[in-house]
Amino acid sequence: MGLKCNGDYGVKRVLKDRYPRAFKQFTTLKDVREGLKLERNQVTAALDGNVLLMQVPRSAACFGAYIGVVTNAIVSALGTAKLVFVVFDEPENLTMAKREEQMRRDTNRKKAVPLFSNDLTPYPTDDDYGVDELLRAEDCHSIVGCRPARNRFFDEVGVQVMARLRRTIDDWKHNGHEAIVIFDGLDSRGASRPLGAERTPELFGSHPEYVELFRHAAVGEGDLKLAVVQDLVRRHCAEEVRPTVVADTKIHLTITIDTDSICIELLERVRRLQDVPALDTSIHGVLCFRETNTKREMDDDPRATYCVLDYATLEQLLQQDMWGIGAQITLHQQRCAITLLCAGWILAGCDYTEVKGLNAAMVLDVLPGVARMDPSLVNAAAGAWKGDPAAVKKLARSLGRLVRICAASYGAQAGARKATIAKLESTDLLEVPLLRGAWTIAYWCGKEFANVRDFGFCLAV
Repeated sequence: MGLKCNGDYGVKRVLKDRYPRAFKQFTTLKDVREGLKLERNQVTAALDGNVLLMQVPRSAACFGAYIGVVTNAIVSALGTAKLVFVVFDEPENLTMAKREEQMRRDTNRKKAVPLFSNDLTPYPTDDDYGVDELLRAEDCHSIVGCRPARNRFFDEVGVQVMARLRRTIDDWKHNGHEAIVIFDGLDSRGASRPLGAERTPELFGSHPEYVELFRHAAVGEGDLKLAVVQDLVRRHCAEEVRPTVVADTKIHLTITIDTDSICIELLERVRRLQDVPALDTSIHGVLCFRETNTKREMDDDPRATYCVLDYATLEQLLQQDMWGIGAQITLHQQRCAITLLCAGWILAGCDYTEVKGLNAAMVLDVLPGVARMDPSLVNAAAGAWKGDPAAVKKLARSLGRLVRICAASYGAQAGARKATIAKLESTDLLEVPLLRGAWTIAYWCGKEFANVRDFGFCLAV
C-alpha cells in the first residue's frame, strides 16, 4: 500500500528537505531510545511483520538461519521497548482493492520464476505442507515469494521465533528486565495446522493476559493495523488507572519502511485532535524508517540507519505553512487540510492509483494557497471520513480540481515540461485515478467501501 518514491519528489524526501526539524537520524533503535532519554519500560513498539520477514537477507536460506535472523531483529527491538508488537497482513480480511493489486504483482513475478515439473518442484507452492518440509527446505525465500505458500510459512516462523524468544524473555526476567512480545495476525498452529483446515489469524504472545488486553477487530492490511495497535496503546495510557503493562509508557515507536505510514499517522493525529484530544496527549508517537543500501535486504549493514519522524511536529509545521502562523482555524479545518494533502500524495502515486506527472512536491506547493483561498475545496475532504459513498465520489471531483491547480502552478515555473502539463490538464478525462484516490483516502481514514468496482477497480476474481 506504499506511496511511490519518485526520487527527489517522493513524500519522505520532500518532507525531510522542507521540515528537517521533524526528522532525526539514528544508527540503531537503542540509539533512538537513548536519544529520547528514555528507559525500556517507557517505550512500546510495533514492527511491520511483513517487512520484517520479507527483508531477511538471501544468505539466510535454510529455515534455521531464517528463524535466527527474525529472532535477532525482535530481540533488538526488545532491547529498546518493553512491549513489542509484530503485526501482519490478514489476507482473509483484505479489501478487494488490495487483492487486485496483489494479482498484478503476482502476474509480474511469475514472468521471472523458472518453470519446474510438478514432481520436481523444489519448494512448497501451495498451503499443503508441514513442518518437516520447512526443515528440509534449502531456500526459504522461494516459499516466501510464492503467495499461496507464504501464510503457512509465516505462521510457522512466528511459532518457532516465539519459542526462541521465550528463552530470552525468561533469562531477562531472571535479571530483572521484563520483555513482552505479541504477534498480531498469524495462526498460532503454524505449519502444524491440519492440511485443508481454515487459517485463523489471531493474537498470541509471551504473556496471554496482555494478549487479551490488546485484542481488536480484524484488520486486513498491516500498515493500517500499525495505527490500530498504537490507538489501543494510547487508549490504555489515557485510562485513569493505566494497565500495568503500559504504566510507565511515554512513547510508542512504529517501525516500518513504508512511507504510506506518514499519511496514515498524520490522518490519525488530526482525527484524534478533533474527536478525542486526550488520546493524542496520553503518549508521544514517532515513525522509525529503517534505511538500508537496498530496500530488500535487512542485514547487519553498518551503513543502515533509522530515520525517525516526529509526526506531531510535522503536522504542526504543515498547518503553519498552510494557514500562516497565528491563524484562527478550527480543528475541523485542520483535519480537512491534512486529509486533502494526503489525498494529493496518494494521487502522486501509490499501490492503488496514480495521476501521471503529479508528484508530492507539487501538491505541497499549492496547499497553502488552496487552504486560504479555496475553502470549499478544503472542506470537500471531510467526505473521506463520513462513510457516505456519494460524498467520496464528490471528493473525487474535488481532487480533479486540485490536480488542475497543481498543473497551473507547475506550468508557471521556468523549465516546466509541456508533456507533464498536458498529462495533468487531462485529468478530467481520467476519472478512474481520481475515484481510486478518493476511495483510498477514505480507506486510510477508516471508512472502507466493499464495492470497489464503483470506484474504478476492475477485479478478475
